[in-house]
Amino acid sequence: MNVEVKATQVLDAALHLSHPARAFIAERLLESLDAEPDFQLSAKWQ
Repeated sequence: MNVEVKATQVLDAALHLSHPARAFIAERLLESLDAEPDFQLSAKWQ
């Protein structure tokens, strides 16, 4: 199973969580991006 398939499965599962749980996950994911100084956003997000 490739990374994109796993990411889609994780996203699908997360979308079924409660609002507070989704907010917690979103916050942690955003915090993890701050820890990567060389991280480049996809052109879709720029």
